[in-house]
Amino acid sequence: MTDGPLALRRSSAAVFGNEKLAEVLVFLAGESTPVTAQMVASGTGINYSLVRDALRRLVTAEVLDEMPRVGGSRSPLFYRAIEGRTRDLMTELARALAGERDPTRSP
Repeated sequence: MTDGPLALRRSSAAVFGNEKLAEVLVFLAGESTPVTAQMVASGTGINYSLVRDALRRLVTAEVLDEMPRVGGSRSPLFYRAIEGRTRDLMTELARALAGERDPTRSP
């Protein structure tokens, strides 16, 4: 569906109200353990503050859960996926916008 990163970001903004959300969702779909905003920023190449905003939106949508900080208020904040239909549907839609096929579904 997309002709590159710009088209994906436009589609993401139109569908999710945030141009980076689809890229973040696709990245998170490949992770099986909790992640930090810095890990997502490094893995996607998206600016840290934009990743943090996308993660907060996903927490509000109950797609991600913020884990308690270990080691004080300045320690890393980890996010983990909340299993469920909302996360699955948002991830499937993000993959479709990115032109990826869901590896867990039949062709």
